Amino acid sequence: MAPSSRSLDLIRIRPAASDQLRLVAAVLEDASERLREMGWEQWPVPFPVDKVLFPDSGAVCYLAWDGDLAAGTFTLQRRDPVFWPAAVEATGGISAWGADGTRPVYLHRFATRTGYRGLGGLMLREAETIALDWGANLMRLDCVAADARIRRYYEDAGFEYRGDIQPAHLTFPASRYEKRLRES
Repeated sequence: MAPSSRSLDLIRIRPAASDQLRLVAAVLEDASERLREMGWEQWPVPFPVDKVLFPDSGAVCYLAWDGDLAAGTFTLQRRDPVFWPAAVEATGGISAWGADGTRPVYLHRFATRTGYRGLGGLMLREAETIALDWGANLMRLDCVAADARIRRYYEDAGFEYRGDIQPAHLTFPASRYEKRLRES
């Protein structure tokens, strides 16, 4: 599907309703096909709708809308025991925070459809605003460790490398990144 010629300032980012999770999966599939052409395996195609949200993570999925087209997606969650198992994180429910003063939010399934140059930056800024509204002071994420391009993208966006991890369910190591959030 070709992108609209509309300006990115007309993009609207909103939480995905439960009946829109298939649209989230479609955006992830589009991004996965593009990455596969570049030699990277990211998400399965078709993407299983029941895997869009991690259970018990306080996850909220967002869609970036270009008119009636879902052009991008990301998920924010309060816990990430898979990629950040040793992190001090919310364990007493969505409002609990780490005893060390950290209040992390985890960014997952960050993707755009083909042809939306600049949409990723817009979505990152919106994710940071949402995380701040939630009371977070850190944003954490993971990406394919061998993908220098995506790692550079996150580093250019202000994220700092925090080491690699090899979760049992992955066939490749993931690099973890973190960014301290500042209220504006």
